[in-house]
Formats: sequence, structure tokens, C-alpha cells
Amino acid sequence: MNSKPEKSTVLPNQPIAVAASKMFTYPTRLAGAWKPDIMEINLPEYELKRPDIEISIRQESTRTIPNNSSSFYQKMYRKFAPPMQIDGEYILDSRYETDGNIAHIMTAVVPRLLAAKKLCDRVTVVLRSNASNMGKNVYKLLGASLLCTDKDINGNLVLANDQHPGAYEAFYTNLFGELAFEGLNPDTPEKVFISRKGTRSLINESEVEQICKPGDLKILLEDIPISEQWSVTKC
Repeated sequence: MNSKPEKSTVLPNQPIAVAASKMFTYPTRLAGAWKPDIMEINLPEYELKRPDIEISIRQESTRTIPNNSSSFYQKMYRKFAPPMQIDGEYILDSRYETDGNIAHIMTAVVPRLLAAKKLCDRVTVVLRSNASNMGKNVYKLLGASLLCTDKDINGNLVLANDQHPGAYEAFYTNLFGELAFEGLNPDTPEKVFISRKGTRSLINESEVEQICKPGDLKILLEDIPISEQWSVTKC
């Protein structure tokens, strides 16, 4: 990757002050084999400072960009299939971040997309050929063009040095605060109890439900459309 950036910007990562808090957990078997009580751990306050993020637009090929694909099929396909040439668009290659996990999408890819849209218009998100419907729906809601392919792409690539965990945490308010999307409902209950299914459910869920007042809302995120999920958690 030797090309000079056509455009670039640096997002200065400001320190995040993390307040003192408590963590409640069960001790390990060796630490409390005969007394399986809940352990209360006092966590001190601290400051978290992550590296600044540089986002750049470069005339490149995805073939020159390192990726973490473990798929033998994708590696062979990319090796022998001719690359696609795309002009007039800015390409955000997101094929090597999982598109089946909403948390990964919202923390690893969407912030990069929103930051890139401040730098340039016409951003096209590239997903694998068999991308999940959820992943495709997320990017469509955000107004991004989509291309699903396993081929390499030549064109103006959106690149960022944001591979470290939590890279965009300090920018969530700026990036997501004014975010508008199709189906946004600003009229949501003041208090919402987000329940989970199966092994992720609370063992004392019935007690939590008793605290809820009339007008409060209990939801299972996986049972409602993404636009409703975002409306409830945003407004």
C-alpha cells in the first residue's frame, strides 16, 4: 500500500474518565468452594486513552490490504477471480468483520462508515457474497450503498487504523447522537427493560419485572425490527 491519500482526516481520541464502580461475581471454585456467595469487587476510577484514528481515501486494491479471512474458498476465489474496477464511489470493505453480530457491526464497522461519510459522500459498503440479511438491513437503514461480492476491488478505498478494541468509544456521542434513519420513532417509553432469551436471561427476571411500572416497556431485541431496536435505545 504505497499510494498517497486522496483525502484524510484524524479523529483525536480524547481520554475517557471511567468512574469508580462495583463488580459482582461468583468466586472461583478454589477461592470459595464451600461458600458460593456473591463476591463484591470495588473497582477504582481510571482514565482510558486510546490512539488517534486516521481515516484516509486511497486509490488501492483490496488485494493489498491485510485481512483476517480464514475461508479457503474466499482465498482461492480472490486469487483467481479478476478484480472489479469501481469508479466514482468510495469503497468501505467490511467483509472481514462479522455481519452476523449486531454488536460487532455497531462498534467496529458503523462508526468507520459514519466517520467516512463526514469525509466523503457516496460510500459503498462491501460485504461477502452470502452476507446475512441483518447485516444488509443495518447498512441500508444507514443509507449506504451495498455491494456483496467475494472478488477483490480496485478503486478509492476507505482505510482506517482502527483495529484496536474500542477504537471509537470516545466518538459515539458525536457519531450516533444526531443519527437519523428510516423508521426512527422518537416517542418511546422513558424506561425500557431489555430482556434476553435462553442462557442469557436473568435468573431474577421476575423480580425485575415487579419493579417495572405501568407504561414501562419490556422487549426482546431479537423479536423487533432493527429500526425499533435503535429507536428504543437511542431516544
